[in-house]
Amino acid sequence: TTDAQRAAASAKTLLATAEGDMAGMVGLSEVKARLARLRSDSIARIIRQRKGIPTPAVSRHILMVGPPGVGKTVSARTIANMFCGLGILPRADLYETKRSKLVGRHLGDAENNTRELLEAALGATVFLDEFGGLVQTGLSGGDAYGQAIIDTLVPWMENERDNSVIIAAGYPRACQRVLEVDQGLLSRFKTTIEFHSYTPDELIQLAQHFASSGTGSARTVHPLLHSGVHQRRGRPGAGYRHLGQWAVRAQTDRKRPSRPQ
Repeated sequence: TTDAQRAAASAKTLLATAEGDMAGMVGLSEVKARLARLRSDSIARIIRQRKGIPTPAVSRHILMVGPPGVGKTVSARTIANMFCGLGILPRADLYETKRSKLVGRHLGDAENNTRELLEAALGATVFLDEFGGLVQTGLSGGDAYGQAIIDTLVPWMENERDNSVIIAAGYPRACQRVLEVDQGLLSRFKTTIEFHSYTPDELIQLAQHFASSGTGSARTVHPLLHSGVHQRRGRPGAGYRHLGQWAVRAQTDRKRPSRPQ
């Protein structure tokens, strides 16, 4: 087996993994459509480049907005696998971070920690979670730590746009507030993917998955899940794992469940 054959096989596996992860997502039809469009657009650009057709440079950095627990991290892993499988990035690694991991005891730590992370992630994808909390509000003189992170991030996103991808995620309004801090940061994100809370039926499917992975069966815990989920109507999807665990415990203990908190 030649190196080219091994590389082709690895790329095929990564793309299959990305496709499988995307297909396995419950609901999220709009997100799936955006990911599929991202894949097709990337392939079109690759074909144009191979044919020698002038192709303008593009920023691949992505902003994901929506409540927690609705598949943003899984989607980021899917994108990392997809970009590597297509040959856009040499590595499929996903470096997950957030403000609390980047700031330190001293102001200079924020810049150094951010730079070290970005250098380690060169050739791969960074997932910047809780992006809306990157810059704190209500501080006299502003948030120097958050600004230090942004000042390090912005030039990197431009200079290394062909060698690394930044995916930021958070609540819509909070993310918009951070973007308004620096117009350069705003211009770096050319793609925004919106995530919405799961519907009650989708939440049941998710909770059943976790329940089936535990001590109870999906069939026996379904009535409990249905009751609990509809009590939580209109709330974000962050609690679906807890809901599944609650239903399994209730089924295992063979007690009438109280309303999950």
